[in-house]
Amino acid sequence: MHVGILLKGRTMLAAICKVNTKTESFGQLAASKAPKNDTNGDVAITAKLRSIYETKGEGCVKGNREYTRYLKGIREAITWSSSRLADKIRVHDEFIAYNKERLSLEQQIKARIDKIVNTLLPKLGKLSRCKFFYQKQKRVLKRAINSSNAQKRKILKKNSVNCEA
Repeated sequence: MHVGILLKGRTMLAAICKVNTKTESFGQLAASKAPKNDTNGDVAITAKLRSIYETKGEGCVKGNREYTRYLKGIREAITWSSSRLADKIRVHDEFIAYNKERLSLEQQIKARIDKIVNTLLPKLGKLSRCKFFYQKQKRVLKRAINSSNAQKRKILKKNSVNCEA
């Protein structure tokens, strides 16, 4: 399923992102695939990693190099033996923390773009200095959607200020 920010009846093409529609949590998935004799949790964590890898993410992942690096780490961790259980858990937990922040930042960026387009710009005249200010913010934010989390934070902070007329 794809969603985008609806702007006056149009879908903003640059902001269309994949949304995961699965309702089964990774924990439920891993538990259902784990055999009863798996005492160390390796099968469960491997199933969680495999599920993350096969899902290929939600949100704006296409062109996101940081996301790709995390996904490569997950792919590699899937192949590790059970003797590296702690490493598998670390890779999983780091990805979950990264991904949670990534999705939150993407949502904040989309919300700011939505505010610019639907609230701030319509109030301004065609040649207003603030209109150019907000149009530039919108362009910068749209490009930032596939950046690293650190870049998204920086760009979002810089482009969340209002124009002083």
